[in-house]
Amino acid sequence: MTLRADLAQIADWIAPGSRVLDLGCGDGTLLAYLRDAKGCRGYGVELDDEHVAHCVRARINVVQQNLDAGLRMFDDDMFDTVVLSQTLQAMHNTEGILREMARVGKQGIVSFPNFGHWRHLLSLTGGHMPVTPQMPYQWYDTPNIHLCTPKDFEILAAKLGFAITGRALLADGPLILYFYPADFTPGCTKEACSFRDLHQELMKARLRVVGVSPQDVESHRRFADKHDLNFPLLADPDKVAVKAYDVDGPLGIGVRRGTYLIGKDGRIEDSVLADLRIGAHESFVRNAISSGAVK
Repeated sequence: MTLRADLAQIADWIAPGSRVLDLGCGDGTLLAYLRDAKGCRGYGVELDDEHVAHCVRARINVVQQNLDAGLRMFDDDMFDTVVLSQTLQAMHNTEGILREMARVGKQGIVSFPNFGHWRHLLSLTGGHMPVTPQMPYQWYDTPNIHLCTPKDFEILAAKLGFAITGRALLADGPLILYFYPADFTPGCTKEACSFRDLHQELMKARLRVVGVSPQDVESHRRFADKHDLNFPLLADPDKVAVKAYDVDGPLGIGVRRGTYLIGKDGRIEDSVLADLRIGAHESFVRNAISSGAVK
């Protein structure tokens, strides 16, 4: 059985023979794996009719229940591990379900989409809510009402008195995010082409490159086509990302040339700001490739 990446990590954290409660268990994939591969036993809680039926067919103990109603059917410390996977963001009473997890289980495991991930940032600065494999809904039909970042969750956990004993960030790799003044200018063309020519080295280092400037999508398309650029360019006409990364020009005129190395967790690991020294940005990227600064 092939598990989703976050479920595989969760399964690795659960000891063989454990009593497990899976909240929002879906079709019971995790519980079936834990039963067959690790000798675990337990229950799932799920609301969707089709998923509940699938669990029953797979011989998974399942309770059909809205999680916002609480876990009153389970006794204190009834389970070794309580899992809440890709469900936290859809809960109306986030603190309530976390407290209930702590009541009925000895440890809890929570997974959720990282709203601070750079892919989501790119969508927001482009004027759209993110739509990704982890968040596949449009803004008008999404069940996700409480989006957060890992840091946000850590703050909430501390507020509730919970100790975080393990973390895992699942992503394709870190990001080189660079800001430049304008398409087609000599300096910006030289910079873009230098990043283009580093494509193979960047791929080996699992580093992605994204460029940002205020020009519109059509300008970016022509610029990329003319120079065979092999990375995306983000249009930021209102300077949302420009201002967020503090590279707006003096008196709001133009854009400063800045390059950022962003880790899997969305945090800035390193940066360089050099308006005229184009080579400083290429050197910065080469150093990121060779040093393995972000794992």
